[in-house]
Amino acid sequence: MSSTVHTDSWPQPFEADEAAPPQPMRYLRSIRDHWLLVIAIVGAALLAAVIYVSTAQKRYTAHAQIVVTPLPADDTTFLGIGGLIRDSTQAQPVVTAAQLLGAPQVRARTEQQLRSPSNVSFAVTPLGQSNVVDLQATSSTPQGAETAANVYAETALRLRKAALQNELAAAISRLQSRLAVTGGAHGNGASSALDAQITQQLAQLNALVGSPDPTLALLNRAAKPSSYSWPRPKLSLLVALLCGLLLGALVAILLDCFDPVAKGAGDLRERDGPQTLVRVPEIRERQLRRYATGALSMESRYRDAFRRLRSVLIGPGAMMMPPSVVAICSTDGDEGRTSTTVGLARALADADKRVVIVDGDMRTAGATSMLIGSPAGAVLSVLRKPAALPVALVSLAPNLSLVPAIADPDGPDLIASERLERLFDALRADFDIVVIDAAPFDDGPDGYAFAEAARAVLVCARLGHTSRRAVRETVRRLASMRVAAVGIVAVGGKDGYGSGNGWWSRGEAREDRPVTIQESVPSLVPSGVGRDGGLDDEPAAF
Repeated sequence: MSSTVHTDSWPQPFEADEAAPPQPMRYLRSIRDHWLLVIAIVGAALLAAVIYVSTAQKRYTAHAQIVVTPLPADDTTFLGIGGLIRDSTQAQPVVTAAQLLGAPQVRARTEQQLRSPSNVSFAVTPLGQSNVVDLQATSSTPQGAETAANVYAETALRLRKAALQNELAAAISRLQSRLAVTGGAHGNGASSALDAQITQQLAQLNALVGSPDPTLALLNRAAKPSSYSWPRPKLSLLVALLCGLLLGALVAILLDCFDPVAKGAGDLRERDGPQTLVRVPEIRERQLRRYATGALSMESRYRDAFRRLRSVLIGPGAMMMPPSVVAICSTDGDEGRTSTTVGLARALADADKRVVIVDGDMRTAGATSMLIGSPAGAVLSVLRKPAALPVALVSLAPNLSLVPAIADPDGPDLIASERLERLFDALRADFDIVVIDAAPFDDGPDGYAFAEAARAVLVCARLGHTSRRAVRETVRRLASMRVAAVGIVAVGGKDGYGSGNGWWSRGEAREDRPVTIQESVPSLVPSGVGRDGGLDDEPAAF
């Protein structure tokens, strides 16, 4: 009878997929993962800016300046002339002058005097902290800009002069009419004083007849511009760079949000399901045999991660007794399953545990071909004839052996039979831990048979390859068989920010120790799983 794990505390079935909450570190990781795309978008934006700068029509800007000399607010010399600019506590004279000089009739009259007004644009700007108004004219040629600015300034002053003369004529006419009326009252002292005042004001106003506006004067005529004002290459490139970076970052984040592939260990975490225990590197196929036998010169780069995985299973506080049979499973054959199997088995053997690897893939025999090549015996031959077990065993290293596999059409039936239980009983008699390199679940029922017979099931997910939905479906299918995956092993991937050993991923904080099985699946601790109600008559932790 196969061992089962009850998962009543988990939702049956699992809840719908939920997106992980946005995190700043996750956004940075998304940009880093798609850095080539970001660079391509920035390059395209800069190229577009260069093309625009090189092909856009050059524009030249010339400046003419008019000085404003406002009348004092208490000056009564030119009473009755509203067009003159005066000091005021409620408005700045230079701003008032800019509004007068920028009137539509000034622009219209200037355009009438220019030969090609469609190529010219004007702007009137009061200069801050001064009484100067800047008149800007922009044209496609330097000469055109200079001419347009000077014509605009002259036209504006001429129109102000005409408006002033109209107001003067009207004011003088009113004063003369009043003088004619008051002059008939002879012998009246008050009338004589009023006549003198009117006569004095008329003299002051007559002094302005034919004169320009005394409050506005040309300060500087426009000069021919020496360089174009538009386009501005540095500004255009800077704007293109910023826009390219923003667009590239946005596209990278959107691609990552809609990408079903797990990029970091955090993508594999489920609120109510098994958690990611550790992240381990993927050992290359050509290095796998040398790593298993201890002949790989750079094995130190792999060992620490697999030691952490070992501590989850047999480390302090992990469980009272280590599992006797561990199945390493995956959805398909490219999840780093064999690499994880060999790495975990080697780590267990280094801890003085007698370990045997069982190649459970009867179709490809991947572990067998990578570790020994052609076997003398196989799992299926041992299932048919248990006495063949000593012949089938292949020693890889001290405390580490292998039960190889070969292709056999009767494999699925033999694995599903009770002979598999008897094989594990025979292996447990000579070894402390059996590590199964189970067949991929997508290849048929073999992987499920090994998972159902094992005491602990670890699901491998290769970062950058495995779909998050595929992992969840695998866990769901195992749960439907009353088999619980005690954890997910994240294989491969790039190190996150601030860590050189793969513990940070998408904003995850580095943990001080590996996640224990009690912590990852707390509801399974008291279940006491095992063929006899426990592991070797001891309380089970999963």
